[in-house]
Amino acid sequence: MTNVAAPLVKAELVNPPGATKPLVVCIHGGGCNARYFDLPGFSFRERAVARGFPLLLVNRPGHGGSDDAAASSFSAGAAAILKTVVDCLAERSRHDWFLIGHSIGGAIAIMIAGEQRVAGLRGVALSGIGDRPTEQARSWVGGTANPLSGVALAEEMLFGPRESYSWRAPKALRAAAEPWRPGEVIEALEHWPYRFAPIARKVGVPVHLRLADAEHIWETGAKAIARMAAAFEDAPAVDAAILPDGGHLYEVHRRGGEQMEAQLDFLDGLSRRLDFGAGVAIPRQV
Repeated sequence: MTNVAAPLVKAELVNPPGATKPLVVCIHGGGCNARYFDLPGFSFRERAVARGFPLLLVNRPGHGGSDDAAASSFSAGAAAILKTVVDCLAERSRHDWFLIGHSIGGAIAIMIAGEQRVAGLRGVALSGIGDRPTEQARSWVGGTANPLSGVALAEEMLFGPRESYSWRAPKALRAAAEPWRPGEVIEALEHWPYRFAPIARKVGVPVHLRLADAEHIWETGAKAIARMAAAFEDAPAVDAAILPDGGHLYEVHRRGGEQMEAQLDFLDGLSRRLDFGAGVAIPRQV
């Protein structure tokens, strides 16, 4: 385990003993830091390490001790994160890598894959990021116009039906919780919908895309996921589906482990194809 510190971004490098698979770079969403991927009882990190994946758990600018300097926009954040990734890869024997992004981290992952292309990126797994906010989210963002005001999301915006998660989920989230940043919430809900399609069509690697059925921040359902999948015109493969029985923070719902394993299955499949020299072209699934 190594701490990686580029000029703007702090990240934790996790190297399982004998790991030979591509590096998985994880980018968290809003209101939290990189510990979102290592929450007690809901740890993506533990599952990935058990399957032999090295990880780079990135704290986005303005979170987890990373500088605020690149927190002014998603584009600035994407460039700063990419520099950290490139610096990390330069010290590794294998230069293939994957991206995982949740919520705002998913938007930034799409930007890195589409606008900030770098050699070696082989696939992107996304969750909790849509292309059109719900009316509920639009009405909520109206309260964040004052950059000095506090931002808080009601629990019902982040979770599915009460039976879809246990009391352990909100408690576990405290380990990663940080103040929401009004500016990035506004950028996500007001500006990202106009940027998504032009950027998504430039993504040239396989995409794994999931939205929860009880997502309250983004439009969800069969039409929404199909619309998003179609936007990845240049991707050789898109695996897109709706997740059952959960909300925006699906990873901490009762079925969140299934989602984490599905993402790792996707990356494992790409990794095996790379090792066999078969490339990454797999069928589109929506």
